[in-house]
Amino acid sequence: MEIDYSAWRFWFSVLQWIITLGVALYVAVDRVRNDHRTVISETKKDIDGISKRVTRVEEALAHMPTHEDVSQLRSEMSAVKAQMETATMTLRRIEDYLLNKK
Repeated sequence: MEIDYSAWRFWFSVLQWIITLGVALYVAVDRVRNDHRTVISETKKDIDGISKRVTRVEEALAHMPTHEDVSQLRSEMSAVKAQMETATMTLRRIEDYLLNKK
């Protein structure tokens, strides 16, 4: 009984192609997976940086005046303006009196 080496060679060649394609597929999938890991880690770093920035902004905004504070300040400024106008009119009357007295 003779062994047919050409058939063995054919099936060995087929097996080599299957293994080669399997390795190529594994490498391609692993490369994509590795790229995704890199992108995910960079995104996590970006999110951490943005989170820190948001925290700093929130801390700064905690010390900012509210709308009620600004409204109260406007009303107080209006009152001061009215008092200043009254004082200016009084000073002008005094000035006129002193200038016309002589």
